[in-house]
Amino acid sequence: MTNNSVDENDLWPDEILQTPTIRPPVAILKEQATFLASRTNNTLKGEVHQNSDTLTTNYEFEYAFYITAPGINYKYRLFTLMHNIEMYPLRIDANSEIFDEIFTGERGNKKNSVQVGNEAVLKTTLRKIFKSAKVQKVVTSLLALIGYEKNKGEFIPF
Repeated sequence: MTNNSVDENDLWPDEILQTPTIRPPVAILKEQATFLASRTNNTLKGEVHQNSDTLTTNYEFEYAFYITAPGINYKYRLFTLMHNIEMYPLRIDANSEIFDEIFTGERGNKKNSVQVGNEAVLKTTLRKIFKSAKVQKVVTSLLALIGYEKNKGEFIPF
C-alpha cells in the first residue's frame, strides 16, 4: 500500500473531509460581541459564555450572550441560545420585553423563546434583538452610568 491509497479497512467516505459550509452559531455570537466593543470604543463589550450544565435543558450546547460594562463591573444577560449537534433549528430565550416587542406571531412553545431554522434567520433575529427598545435602553443606561462614574459624579456624555 502506498501513502496515497486508502486502507481497505477504512470505511469512512471521502466526503467526511469536505470543508464545512455552516458557521457555528457561537461564532456568530462572538463576532457580534466584537462588533459591540468596536462600536462603543470598548466602553461596552459583548461576552459569550457556554453553559456546561446542559442537563437542565434538552439541548447539548447552550450559550449566554451578555452586554458587559467593565467600567462599572456590570453584566446584563441579553439572551440564551441553545442547540444540538446539528446546530439548526436552535432556540433563543430572551427577556419578555424583547419578545413582546419583536416576536409577535413568531414564538416557539416557551413563553420567551423563538425557534430559528438557519443562519440567515439567526442573523435577522439577532438584528431584531439588538435593535429592540429594551436593548437600546440598557445600552443607553450603561453608557450614562459609565459616564457618570468616569467623571466622578459629573455626567458628561460620550
